[in-house]
Amino acid sequence: MHPAGPEEERVTPDELRTRTETRGGTTVVSVQGEVDLVSADQLRRVLDAALQDSARVTLDLTELTFIDSSGLSVLVEAHRKARDAGGAFTLRHPTPMLRRLLDITRLETLLVIEPDGQCPSAGQE
Repeated sequence: MHPAGPEEERVTPDELRTRTETRGGTTVVSVQGEVDLVSADQLRRVLDAALQDSARVTLDLTELTFIDSSGLSVLVEAHRKARDAGGAFTLRHPTPMLRRLLDITRLETLLVIEPDGQCPSAGQE
């Protein structure tokens, strides 16, 4: 038996992955993984690019596993940029953890959350 080396003790955080596509005049950015201090700037760049291309951006959070205050800051920033440009920034399928954070921080009064069950292909633009 040998002692565990440092490589075996490391915990790798979930990598943030994003996918961007346009549907019916809205750019949809889907995230998978964690949005934290390390990955928040990556999400900021992706959302900035989406907001450059489209006045309406939806952030699909179905596969979000974690978000901290850095990530919340990115969401608020994207909302403000969209609003200032006359567009809209919407959250789709926020996780229960994110819904709780939005409630605690009262950001649910600022950020637009797509109603559950709304289908983007049902004639919505």
